[in-house]
Amino acid sequence: MAFSDVLNTVVKSVFQMVAEYGSHRTLDNSYRQSFSGIGDPDWTTQVVEMGDPRPLTMIPVAGDEAVVENILEAPADAELQETEDKLDSTDVFRVPKALVLGPKVKNTPEQIEAKRVFWRNYLADKKNVKVVAPMVDQSELAFRMFVRKYGAQITVTPMIHAHLFVNDTTYRRNSLALCHADRPLIVQFCANKPETFLDACRLVEGFCDGVDLNLGCPQMVAKKGRYGAYLQDEVDLICSMVSAVRDYCTLPVSCKIRIRDCPQQTIEYARRLVDAGATMLTVHGRTREMKGAETGLADWSRIRQVVDAVDVPVVANGNIQMPGDVERCLAETKAAAVMSAEGLLYNPLLFADRNEESWMVAKEYLEYARKYQAGTSAVRAHIFRICHHSLLEFADLRMRVSTEHRIEDYESIVEEIRIRTQTEASSDESHKRMSSARELFDRIRRGEEKMDPIAVSKTPHWICKPYFRLSEVARETIVGEGEKTYKEKRKEHLQKIADENGLSLKWASTKERAEKVERSENDYIETSSVPTMYKMYPASRSRLCVRFLQEMLPLDVQAERDGLNPTCTGTSVIAVQYEKGVVVVTDRVVSYGKTARYKNVSRQYKVNNNMIVAFGGDHADFQWLQNIIERQVLAWKMIGQDLSPKALHGYLTSLMYARRTRMNPIWNTLIVAGIEDEEKNNKETSTPFIGVITQKGVAYQTKHVATGIAAMLLNQCVEDEWRKKGDKLTRAEAEAVVRKALELTIYHDCTADNDFEVGVVDAEEGVMQGKQETVIGDWSIAETNCQYE
Repeated sequence: MAFSDVLNTVVKSVFQMVAEYGSHRTLDNSYRQSFSGIGDPDWTTQVVEMGDPRPLTMIPVAGDEAVVENILEAPADAELQETEDKLDSTDVFRVPKALVLGPKVKNTPEQIEAKRVFWRNYLADKKNVKVVAPMVDQSELAFRMFVRKYGAQITVTPMIHAHLFVNDTTYRRNSLALCHADRPLIVQFCANKPETFLDACRLVEGFCDGVDLNLGCPQMVAKKGRYGAYLQDEVDLICSMVSAVRDYCTLPVSCKIRIRDCPQQTIEYARRLVDAGATMLTVHGRTREMKGAETGLADWSRIRQVVDAVDVPVVANGNIQMPGDVERCLAETKAAAVMSAEGLLYNPLLFADRNEESWMVAKEYLEYARKYQAGTSAVRAHIFRICHHSLLEFADLRMRVSTEHRIEDYESIVEEIRIRTQTEASSDESHKRMSSARELFDRIRRGEEKMDPIAVSKTPHWICKPYFRLSEVARETIVGEGEKTYKEKRKEHLQKIADENGLSLKWASTKERAEKVERSENDYIETSSVPTMYKMYPASRSRLCVRFLQEMLPLDVQAERDGLNPTCTGTSVIAVQYEKGVVVVTDRVVSYGKTARYKNVSRQYKVNNNMIVAFGGDHADFQWLQNIIERQVLAWKMIGQDLSPKALHGYLTSLMYARRTRMNPIWNTLIVAGIEDEEKNNKETSTPFIGVITQKGVAYQTKHVATGIAAMLLNQCVEDEWRKKGDKLTRAEAEAVVRKALELTIYHDCTADNDFEVGVVDAEEGVMQGKQETVIGDWSIAETNCQYE
């Protein structure tokens, strides 16, 4: 056999192994074009029928690489077509990380006009168009494909944070799962900057049929992040974002809004969005304040006013909960389509005018979740809502839903719901209730009877139906014939405990509550993740803080410890402020007691390009703190801000003090060194910052500091040197001060090391870290140091 034949055989074998064990592939250019739709006859026909305004030659292929999941490898060009034929339109792919935007090209007037009529042409010849609303963590790919099977025609992705999508490649890849069968598809972004919104929209060109700007989210996180419904008071900013996408993106842009208090303001608001370039509007018939417990009915008449006022398609949103609501909404609002959110969550078969048993619906959804690789948070949320009414009856299963992580576990929960509900539904009384429920739903669907929330809630719990926010009085009335209310069942249970123990009902309730608390605490303490102090001082368990258990322990699950003393520690930190920044020096050793156990360990952590945190004390505690700091950095990024030194100093102060008061301190002294930028990117107003936090929660700001043993030996020395020039100290002079201080430290501290690291935070150059040096001193002085005897 020729060498080339042997080589070909080996290569094919290797690719077969990769196909079996690997789930990702990188497509070459020709294959990527076919997968992105260019050159695919079926896809081309679909685009033409949909009225896509872009010429096929102008539809971009996103990036130089496309990552596709669950697709076999195509090892050779000769086999490319054969592999391509095996592709299924349901294969999952994601927006690639290696995606680079080219220069902006302004759309021609013809292209802008084609985009403006895109959704109008698509909806023109269709009746009763149903749209799946954007829902965070709940309109993921698996759910979108599931509801498409039952009548959904257009789907919208969960809201995506435009700033993170543009700047964080990992977030970009994880936030958006796609497949070719999920079309037409709209990608929704939240944003408050035109350039950020435009870049995010350009990144999804070729992956969807349109983009949407979220102007309807009423949650407090939207207020903090300055997006969603809280942007409606900044109409000029909104219009600039919409116009930017109209002029420089190939995708048609739409907006999802809420009505305003004044009808005329709503109409003017909608008209301005259309004038700015919005090609479609989704109008939620509730105001920004109508949320949570204050949620009322959506006002369809207000949606009708917007429909009559603008010349683009309007999608009506709100009050779509029962079969027949879609037709009634379209008739009353004259909208081009109807969108549903919460109604679909509790009954994914809503668009098919069906109310099936919840366990059947949940079981089918889990099949889609497995096929389309849904995340745990999405699966948990959907099972909670689809089986909501049954889980209210089965408290043990409700608890399991909140703690499981695998699809197999959720399948077992759904199977258990099936067994229990079928047992309950087998009685003659249940058959009568089922028949009555079916008749009620049919009358509501045909419009013969208005929906009565109490009547619907009285139907059997195993049927998919809406969730109603009812008053306590109404809740007590939701019982079937011959059933007892919750209060009646509770009273019977307490009476049984009282009779068994010779107590009154009040003391029976107290006894039951105390036993429940004791049982839950004992179960929790057995897990060994509870801090040692709760076992050392059992009496304190009566005051066990629920917030502490729920918030702190998941972040800091501690193993059993021999005592409350640190084990592996770092020693002194020295920091000096100079004219344009801060110099920080630490040695590179971590000691086990008095033994220099670990060498070449950095005790400085770069938070961002304007700040570093240095520590002395327990190294394991600081590793935990690094995770906490990273979460804070991400939280600030999500609202479009960079974490500042003052903000981090304040947060760590609260954290250290809280841990100390709980008798579970963090054994670190922390130095936050950075540049406080009062006016962003303005070097004239940037000032150096040094903040100190001790393990006791004592915090202060200073111009220079030495911690550990150096605090006793060198604070005066460092202060004397700094006072000579004060704020006019140069960087070179500041570095000389900290070097001299560290040299004095290693003569007196046996846990210090002469290998050290210099970190600099400069207003102009940012963070410069990792510079390593060695102190070579006169060690004859060690004879007078008693620590070396």
